[in-house]
Amino acid sequence: MKQHHFNPRSGVLYCIIIFMIIMTGIGYADKVRPKEQKAWQNVLEIHNSGDAVRTVREINRFRRRFPGSDFDDRALILLSSLEKDYYRVISYYTLFLQKYPNHTAAEKIRWNLAQTYYLHSNYTEAALQFEKYRMQYTLSPRRIEAAYWLGIIYVNQNQFVAAEEAFTGCITNDGDYHDWGLLGMAQIPHLQGKNLEAIAAYNEAISIITNREVIVIALAHLAELYFQTTDYKHALYVYQIVYQQFPLSYEAERAGAQIRLIRSRHPDLTESRPSAFSMKHYQTGKTASVSDTSATVVHTTSSSINTVSAQLPAHGSVIVVAPGDGAIPAVGWSIQVGAFKERARAANLRSLFSGKGYTNTYIMPVAVKGVTWYRVRLGPYTSKRDALQAMDVISRAIKVTPTVIKN
Repeated sequence: MKQHHFNPRSGVLYCIIIFMIIMTGIGYADKVRPKEQKAWQNVLEIHNSGDAVRTVREINRFRRRFPGSDFDDRALILLSSLEKDYYRVISYYTLFLQKYPNHTAAEKIRWNLAQTYYLHSNYTEAALQFEKYRMQYTLSPRRIEAAYWLGIIYVNQNQFVAAEEAFTGCITNDGDYHDWGLLGMAQIPHLQGKNLEAIAAYNEAISIITNREVIVIALAHLAELYFQTTDYKHALYVYQIVYQQFPLSYEAERAGAQIRLIRSRHPDLTESRPSAFSMKHYQTGKTASVSDTSATVVHTTSSSINTVSAQLPAHGSVIVVAPGDGAIPAVGWSIQVGAFKERARAANLRSLFSGKGYTNTYIMPVAVKGVTWYRVRLGPYTSKRDALQAMDVISRAIKVTPTVIKN
């Protein structure tokens, strides 16, 4: 049998060949890398020029040319911020979370995915994503905000046990959503038709709430409940507070009409303060009489000027916890971001924009061929140019297709 002996010279030659192969690969990679970097730099330059359509086209071209690129995560993030098509945005967000679950931007992408589903009324998927966010990011301060949005979704779906659990998650924290959680808890018996229980819940919430915007919504709902249960003395008392302390609010108009209605039917009726009623944190100021429609607001903070209570839907319809309607501007330009026949959906959209810092959002009800549409707008802006610039930012930040409107 022939013996094979190790030849040192062959071993050295073998090592040299392997080394050359490795260096050739490295050299090839070095040649590819600059091309990839240059291509990505070109994408960024186009993006900085403000041409969103061309940027999307170049990003897709880049991803086809360099599959598995080190820039792919940034490409997906940029695509999702520029794309306006709902389904494509969802696909980009989903793909990013699948490929980069531990990425530093994954938390933000998960949140954006949940809100995109919610904005387009896909409440089942929105709830799923908010739940995933809460479970995955246990130390995030936005877990409380996620609980709030879950509560709204569950109330809309008549899942009262789940809604109560979500709102409880807000109440047990002292953050911004504590008061909204209290209001949400009061909404649950209201929607269930348990009027007496809802009245007690609203009175208790009002005695604790510190946020004036939340208080005025609770007041509006409480007044309506008193009116529905024919407790006109207490209804008149609460309506007076809404009308006098928030004269420019959308709900003040309804409160004034209800006050006149009660007085026309019961001219000798005197308002009476409910025994359980307490507003520990309520700031009084100059009031307006019911007949004085030109009264001015004494509270000059932006929150009080824009504070408007949500109109209470008819019994049996959805009641949504949402910020007020906002003051309707008469001059300048506005950006319309949505229009709905259901006021609840308009309030939800306004709430979403308010949560992102757009404090100049308002709801404008308009009758079209006998049907009331609730238009959600931002403004006013002093010029059309300012409105167009803001519209471009909004369309990228929140996946809607806005329109500039002259007031």
